[in-house]
Amino acid sequence: MKTRQIIKNFRVDPYENRMLKEKARESNSTEADFLRNCILNRNTDYVLRKEILDILYELRKIGTNINQIAHIANSTSQIMDNKYEANYKELMKIVEELKEKLR
Repeated sequence: MKTRQIIKNFRVDPYENRMLKEKARESNSTEADFLRNCILNRNTDYVLRKEILDILYELRKIGTNINQIAHIANSTSQIMDNKYEANYKELMKIVEELKEKLR
């Protein structure tokens, strides 16, 4: 396990402090984690990251719906075309959104 033994203290002005707090909150991390990610050149575009996480959440929900439809189709030998089609269209819409965000 990695242990951090060196403590760094530094000063910021009120604007920098507010920006650090906002960016850390947007990235769903602590201020220290946010700064470490910046130092290590990790992805710091956290607004995009949050949007991608939201899209992945939607994709998981659609995947669950499609899995439920497949389960019903396998157990009853009936395919629920209307539900499948609606889920497929939603999935394609979200995939296109994700492609746009990543461009």
